[in-house]
Amino acid sequence: MGLSVNGVRAGYSEKAILEHITFDANQGQMMALLGPNGSGKTTLLKTLSKALSPHAGSVLLDGAPLESLGARDVAKKMAVIPQSFETSFAFTVEEIVMMGRSPHIEKRETEEDFAIVRRAMEATNVWHLRDTLITNISGGERQRAIIARALAQEPKVLLLDEPTSNLDITHQIEVLSTIHDLARSRNLTVIAAFHDLNLAAKYFDTLILLHGGTIRAMGTPREVLRADLIKEVYGVDVLVQRHPLSDTAFVVPLTDLRRCNGTASYKVHVIGGGGSATTLLHMLSRSDFNISLGAINLLDSDHETAQALGITCMAVESPFSPVSDEAYRETLALIDAADAVVLSDFNIGSGNIANLRAAQYALDRGKPVLCYEPEEPAGRDFTGGEASAMLEAMKTRGARTFLSLSELVHACGLMREEQKKKSD
Repeated sequence: MGLSVNGVRAGYSEKAILEHITFDANQGQMMALLGPNGSGKTTLLKTLSKALSPHAGSVLLDGAPLESLGARDVAKKMAVIPQSFETSFAFTVEEIVMMGRSPHIEKRETEEDFAIVRRAMEATNVWHLRDTLITNISGGERQRAIIARALAQEPKVLLLDEPTSNLDITHQIEVLSTIHDLARSRNLTVIAAFHDLNLAAKYFDTLILLHGGTIRAMGTPREVLRADLIKEVYGVDVLVQRHPLSDTAFVVPLTDLRRCNGTASYKVHVIGGGGSATTLLHMLSRSDFNISLGAINLLDSDHETAQALGITCMAVESPFSPVSDEAYRETLALIDAADAVVLSDFNIGSGNIANLRAAQYALDRGKPVLCYEPEEPAGRDFTGGEASAMLEAMKTRGARTFLSLSELVHACGLMREEQKKKSD
């Protein structure tokens, strides 16, 4: 049971904001509504809460049409947490929370009502504030008190409109963690409108991406938070990566970066891996180089960065696989086409030592080789010293090392200028 939305068309007066909205929100499910301003998030929440009647289609609450239920019946099953809460009266926190019992109270509060209010306040960690005026507590505490008021309704569904928009990051995490824990412990259906894609990905298991009043995508954060979809809906270039600890998706705007389109004259081939080249790729992209990357494993964060920036990646290997002969040959082809080769400070093992051999190949062909080495390479050498010896031999043959990425990219720029002078 929960909410079922079937072919809803909704809006204001005769103007439709939403078209063909269909989805199910089950008990225990946390669902975030995403989309730019004007996409229909607030209109959808108003339709789900019965504040707005649909032009067409239906909303079912526990199998019953919402339009057939009275306001009191709806309030017993569904609670709405607004974006902000203001009151000109000096109510205590406990009095505010008790307001959530209104749909259930016939004449006056009972002992059971007070017990339910206390449990709701303890669940949201505001019981110690019960005698404090609502006007005298912080924004995060106030939002937790409003959540407690909603819980006091004993709802099956929680609807939230931008619940963290007016809070700092500490209170955002505090409030969303509370909602997440309550959804799990009480088997609540939670539907919230959100602007912050990263918070939505961290706390919600299902995302609905609205665009022009329709559902553009719906699914898990990994399924919905894709660079192409975000570009289509929000009109911005982003990099979508995986958090190294939680493995959740997170979105990084790339509006300040130039995308490599292969038209830049000076070609730099980058050898990296394990995320070691991500910053380097960004910096080279800003400086308008024609960049290639490889050999690299599929799903490696350097590979994902390159894809987001439009960087050439031909020598791509399967995830967690060693560099194959085919990938090695493709790497050599990319190096043949490059003007310079750059090595990031990647960890080197038996599976990717072929990338060092590719750098030696570049030296054999008279290509400049630039190595980023903020620390001694021995700390990232997992080949029993073979890799360190190869790097040392490369230096004696003319490979240059840099302690700073800025200095390395600047050196690439100088080589580009020198090449341009020779061609003029």
